This record gives sequence, structure tokens and C-alpha cells, in this order.
Amino acid sequence: MQSQSSASSIPPSALQALAGSLSLDQLRALDGFFAASQDCVKLLTSDGVILNINPPGLDLLELEETQDVIGQSWWSIWPDSAHAAMQDAVGCGAKGASMRFQALRETRRGNDRKWDVSLSPIFDTGGSVAALLVVSQDITANLSGAPKT
Repeated sequence: MQSQSSASSIPPSALQALAGSLSLDQLRALDGFFAASQDCVKLLTSDGVILNINPPGLDLLELEETQDVIGQSWWSIWPDSAHAAMQDAVGCGAKGASMRFQALRETRRGNDRKWDVSLSPIFDTGGSVAALLVVSQDITANLSGAPKT
């Protein structure tokens, strides 16, 4: 996408990966969602490689830089015990199905968190899955009654 503004929440490499598949309106809506959400939002390729993570997502996972996760498989940032479930979710998303589940994951600094995770396919203008959108909400405080850290 050549005319995207420099204020985009999605990096140029991710935009280039999707530019041929998604309409300009779809890209703008996706960019707006990344900028507005306070949850951990990740954009994945249809085979599960992380293209982008929003700034609140970095904070929630206690990561320093987007480069800590960009280019990695989504399941690689989860504990080994969750890899099969994450791979299954990506497989379902790649076939056009949405998934929702809860999972435990430790942050980079070792803080245990419980997540409500939604994975949804993003369809291109031809109806094929172009990418996957993952929204992870930290629900730890809802379960324990304790404030989030």
C-alpha cells in the first residue's frame, strides 16, 4: 500500500503483506482497531506468523519491542504445553472459522496471567482468508478479584 500515512499503527512490512489481499477500507479499519484497542491485538499470517502486535499488547505481555515477537509463530510465544492448542486455533482460522478459548500464559517478566483469546479470520476481497486477527484480553483480575499488575 503506497499511500499509507506514517501515523499507521501497522508497520509497512505487514501492510505490504496484506496490500494485495485487502481493500483500502479493510486496511484502514484494521489500522484503527490496532490503534484503539486496549487489549493485546496481534495480526497473523494465515499460517500463524506474527505480523504485528499493538502497543497495549506489548505492555500486557511485558515486552519491550515489537521485534520481540514479529516474525515468530504465534504459538512460540506461549508455553510449550499450549503449542498444540494454538496450532489448532490457527488451522481453524486458516479454514475461515473463528475460535475463542481461555489460556494461562506467563508474561516476559514471569507474571502469571489468564487470557480470554479470540482468533478471527480476515477475508480478502475474494473471500479467502488473508490473515488472522487475535485479541487477547487479560482476565486475571476478573478471576482472582485482585487488581491487574
